[in-house]
Amino acid sequence: NGSVFAAGDNIYFNRGGQWREQLNIPASSITLGAYGTGAKPIINGADIETGWVSAGSNLWYINNPNAVTTRAMVIISSTIYEEVLSLATLTSANKYFIDVSTTPDRLYVYSTVDPSSVVAEISNREYCISTALGASSKRFITIEDIEVRYAGRAGIYFEGPGTSVSDALNGSSTVRRCTAYANR
Repeated sequence: NGSVFAAGDNIYFNRGGQWREQLNIPASSITLGAYGTGAKPIINGADIETGWVSAGSNLWYINNPNAVTTRAMVIISSTIYEEVLSLATLTSANKYFIDVSTTPDRLYVYSTVDPSSVVAEISNREYCISTALGASSKRFITIEDIEVRYAGRAGIYFEGPGTSVSDALNGSSTVRRCTAYANR
């Protein structure tokens, strides 16, 4: 995102690599793809979180000001956690609850081990790849051979310039051989 790209540019990610950020497509007629050998490059919408605090009875929390707190994916030790509706119902493994009544928001998980001692990932971006940057729509985008995972809303998000279906779906963009995994 810190680089300058223009219409007609090709942006390639190294296979086997992983980027924890939201890629904002800067212009129309851009191609995103992969180079090298190995697994598809991953655009990951989650960050690794440490510093969990025990709340007793296998409950752990983290003050969560950076995550997409109303639409989080919680993944601990490669297990996708399921959201529950209240802290009182957070009574079994692989579940989480987001308490937005605190400042900052607090995310609780039910875990028999300290989540800081394993890999705990929480969505920190709404999208992995997005065309919704600026007022104009991005057209003729090609995305191929990339994996998008753990975004708070969608792995790949296209936005048109208007509110009608014909405006929103214009541009003939193409997504090929991509994997969208565990996006909210």
